[in-house]
Amino acid sequence: DGVARVGGDEFVVVAAGLACPEDVGTVADALLATLRDPILWRGAPLSATGSMGVAVYPRDANSADSLMTAADTAMYRAKAEGRSRSVAHDAEHAKVLAGEARLREDVAQRVAEDAIEVVFHPIIRLSDNVVVGAEALARMKDRDGQPVAPDVFIPMAERSGLIIALGAQVFRRAVAEAATWPANAAGERPYVSINVAAAQLHGAVSAAWVAEVCQAAGLPPQRVVIEVVERTVLDPETLRRRELATLERLGVRIALD
Repeated sequence: DGVARVGGDEFVVVAAGLACPEDVGTVADALLATLRDPILWRGAPLSATGSMGVAVYPRDANSADSLMTAADTAMYRAKAEGRSRSVAHDAEHAKVLAGEARLREDVAQRVAEDAIEVVFHPIIRLSDNVVVGAEALARMKDRDGQPVAPDVFIPMAERSGLIIALGAQVFRRAVAEAATWPANAAGERPYVSINVAAAQLHGAVSAAWVAEVCQAAGLPPQRVVIEVVERTVLDPETLRRRELATLERLGVRIALD
């Protein structure tokens, strides 16, 4: 057996000569129990917890590097499931994580290339069947050119922090496109409705920024509707509510999505 520190607070334990692969679970539980045992530091008891990923050679991997990767993946799963536990490598779960990593890379690449597409869904007034506006919708294709569903890549952009840059691209493109729309049959210039994530209201989508984007495109702010989810409006955080109020004073309308 051997123990090595691989960086920060991460360690690798090599347990050799086990009678059967299942015994590694017993070893992991014993190590976690040892970590939890309190020690005295300057007269005060201190205890620690750990999250442990378990991988078995050659069942889970056939090389040192791939075995480390399998154990590392399992460790992050242990952290996600509540920490202070051990989790064995699961090939299916590893595939899911690999898919998420691939998607995160694809979203980052499309944002870096300014390649997020914007399509528009018409909003029709039922009383006279006239198009009064359109909702801007983000669309994306993966590295193989296949479309990725918005309910897949948008949550990934939010989790990875890419929603700020992605949202800005969509907003600019939507405003620029709306500025070119002619008047409808009733003589009205259609408005554009744009979804804005709560994270964007932390300074990214400010009244000053929106005014700048609208001015550059030649679109009056009164023809912009910002859609937010209900929890954003009800959020007790003063900054977001203040920003929404400032946007309204600019002439932008706020709608619940």
